[in-house]
Amino acid sequence: FFAALQRANPTTVVQWKWQGGEMAAHYEHREFKFIFWAFGPAIQIFQRCPPVISMDGTHLRGSYKGKLLVAVAQTANKRLLPIAYAIVDEESRESWSFFLTNLQQHVVGDRQICFLSDSDAGLQSAVDSLATWQEPAAYHRICLRHLRSNVVTRYRNSKIQNWCWELGSQLSERKFQHIRERLSDFNPDAYNYLFGIPLNKWTPLGDEGGCRWGTLTTNMSESYNNILKGVRFLPCRALVRATFMKTLDLFEQEQKKSTRCSNAIASAHYAAFCELESTTTNHKVRCANAARSLYEVTTGLRTSSRGDKTYV
Repeated sequence: FFAALQRANPTTVVQWKWQGGEMAAHYEHREFKFIFWAFGPAIQIFQRCPPVISMDGTHLRGSYKGKLLVAVAQTANKRLLPIAYAIVDEESRESWSFFLTNLQQHVVGDRQICFLSDSDAGLQSAVDSLATWQEPAAYHRICLRHLRSNVVTRYRNSKIQNWCWELGSQLSERKFQHIRERLSDFNPDAYNYLFGIPLNKWTPLGDEGGCRWGTLTTNMSESYNNILKGVRFLPCRALVRATFMKTLDLFEQEQKKSTRCSNAIASAHYAAFCELESTTTNHKVRCANAARSLYEVTTGLRTSSRGDKTYV
């Protein structure tokens, strides 16, 4: 099946790891331990996507137990793009190392990327052992939703839960410091737990290079896993075929949308730009220092009595 798939799609990548090691690949009857695949068209499109990947693992539910590992990116139009898969026995250092090594060699290449995940110990151990997944080649960031879930489990307090999310999504330095002080006063232990984690791992303000491109969670991969929920009961061959057909459906849908696109900017970004532009009509801009390209912006006063704030 895989040989036929690659003959029809020469740029598609399939990599095996056999039970019994490399010599087992030459046996007439052999059993695979891990298998990795990535469809050629998705690999090519990924080179034009923001360099952010969400990774996750999900249980297989059929006769053959195991895990399906998935790496998902996002197109400029904010559509999910599955770029790689693997079937493994469990989420461990060995299985994640197999997946990450093939992902880097066959999909990512020389691109500098950011990847988001939950706090799976096997994945973290694999990342620590692979030089190609260390900074500055790759930047590992924590899923904010999983971090908040850990906070809920530890402290079971709605205020701490909300502050965790606000800190992990806040773009204003002033507001960030205000929330930080409130958390410190309210629960020093929760404060020490959160701020014991490097800020660049979980806050946009700490992520000075903007590596995560505004992506806070692993919702990309988890949403795609939900799409695959029905196929996780299938045998391996049927499961792989289902992932291929879903990728074809994605390309067909995007091709139809592209024929209706009236400008060079992706429709999702154009809509966001127009919305932001509409909020700036009452702003005032004054040059503060031309030599340093510094400007002072005063936001317009809104009917809610908010606004009228100055930023440099």
